[in-house]
Amino acid sequence: MRLLAVVNEFPTASETFIVNKVVALRKAGVDVTVLAHRQPSGDAHVRLASGWRHPLALGGRILAHPTHAVFALRRALRHYGMSARAARAFAQALGLMGFPLVHFEFSGIAVAYQDALPLLPQGTRIVISCRGSAEHITPLIDPERPRRLRDVLDAADAVHCVTDDLATTLRGLGARPRRVFVNRPAIDVERFRRREAAPSSEGPPLILSVGRLHWNKSYEYALLALRSLAQDGVSFHYQVVGDGAEREKLTFMVHDLGLHDSVELVGSETSDQVRHRMEHASVFLLTSTREGVSNSVLEAMAMELPVVCTRVGGMGEVIRDQQNGLLVAPYDAEAIARALRTLLADGDERQRLGRAARATVETEFSLARQRDVFLREYRFLLASREAAP
Repeated sequence: MRLLAVVNEFPTASETFIVNKVVALRKAGVDVTVLAHRQPSGDAHVRLASGWRHPLALGGRILAHPTHAVFALRRALRHYGMSARAARAFAQALGLMGFPLVHFEFSGIAVAYQDALPLLPQGTRIVISCRGSAEHITPLIDPERPRRLRDVLDAADAVHCVTDDLATTLRGLGARPRRVFVNRPAIDVERFRRREAAPSSEGPPLILSVGRLHWNKSYEYALLALRSLAQDGVSFHYQVVGDGAEREKLTFMVHDLGLHDSVELVGSETSDQVRHRMEHASVFLLTSTREGVSNSVLEAMAMELPVVCTRVGGMGEVIRDQQNGLLVAPYDAEAIARALRTLLADGDERQRLGRAARATVETEFSLARQRDVFLREYRFLLASREAAP
């Protein structure tokens, strides 16, 4: 089985789920090539292909697939005339040739390749992953995006969604129901395994959040909740791991709310550093107003951290309130504060929820389970390709 995975950059610290998926598929015997648009730093586990902006690589594609290249050029001219658009679509199509399966790991990348899709050789199977932001947020900002998204979804042979919630959204956007399948995110449950029995009792309990400093993470509600705890005399230390456009705003809020002695904006860290912080944390906090499924939450759950999480996107499909974590309404700082008070005051409850969280991840969010679902879908698409006249 040969697969081309199309991404923006590979590998990246914020998209470890792509790396994990590729490595798991290769270990299962899939011949995976990654097409990354931005210059990657390289990875020993995968073969990296050059994008459509590399003339020498595209020349090699023409030599390797001359018949398909001529076909693609003719279709480009027929669809787009003698134009820059035709040249760009032709170059993009060349970069995808030679692979029976092409998987766009984000729908936004598929939209960028929209003009190239009609130029691909007959029988090329297209898979598009939908992960949340590009389907829930971008269409609100870009009035053309819903139409373009409907077009690429119609061209896809399979549409991968990370949650049932997102699958419903995609069907509403025009994805054909039979082509939509759900395969939830996955993490390395062995790597994210608690090594110490419990966080140290020295110092105030650590509340941890991990994620870029972006508006949809809504850290301002975390800070407002923590001000409420501080006013009640609750002892804590709060760390946010990540960086982004909201740093200036959040730095001001930390000082303006009088939280500078108990709140720390750590900045970006490696996955190993994040894992180390989870080992010593008492509670994990997610206050997002929009999520698909947060990989950081899954990692925290695997580390037996009790999670306080807003009920947004697919998070209600991960956290079952009071069974393996606590769910709260978005935009509700007081509800967040109440949940944190409950957990900080009850070590036994933290342990109970943490153990249940670990069991959930082992059963429902392992790399082996995710790999098997992708393999099943890929094999089905290849079988339909071979059966086609």
